[in-house]
Amino acid sequence: HGAREREARAAVHEQLCTTAMSRIADAVAVAWLAVSLALGAGTAQALWGDEEVGSFPRWRCVLVVPVQAVLLPISWLVARPLRAARTEASRVGERLFHAFFCGYLLLDAYWCPAMPLKFAAHHVACLSAHALVARLFAPGMGVYFSGVVALEIGSAACNYWFMYPTATSRLAYDVLMLASNVAASWFCWRGVTTHGSKHRSANVTMGLITLGIVGNRQWASVEYYL
Repeated sequence: HGAREREARAAVHEQLCTTAMSRIADAVAVAWLAVSLALGAGTAQALWGDEEVGSFPRWRCVLVVPVQAVLLPISWLVARPLRAARTEASRVGERLFHAFFCGYLLLDAYWCPAMPLKFAAHHVACLSAHALVARLFAPGMGVYFSGVVALEIGSAACNYWFMYPTATSRLAYDVLMLASNVAASWFCWRGVTTHGSKHRSANVTMGLITLGIVGNRQWASVEYYL
């Protein structure tokens, strides 16, 4: 009888912890979104200026770099998505990942509706891939998550170079962009071959989306020298 009571109490405690962690993750995501919207309503423009840098206003780059270089990697560290076993921490990290990644892409579209076509296509491709993974590649979420974070680190280097175009920031951009594209390509290959969907067309679509995103990003880096 005592053992059953202890098990019941442990189950209740685990459920309470699960609920609390989920609510904390949601609160963090909502707070980030609220602060981003508030800053984007005028404060960011006043603080950091709205001159165009790399096809985007400077204030926008200031707001997205912390997401790409800090928040998304932190969510990856919390989730540790490449582990075989999923824990409550991994679920919290995934919730933050979904919020930060999709949220910043949608904010970008809201803030910069006239962004160049290549960036708009990139955002649409990213959101499409995200939806495809959530629907058909759930077992491969860990490698997808890792690939996205790798890509965003390269994007952060790109945005930083937009804001501060020095020889050092350019070198960092070239190196990190190439590394992030190679890493994302490998994660995509691993995801499709190890955790691929039973629908071959979905596997092909995921591969083509990744190839398009990576190719577009790498070309944008290389064409600077042409």
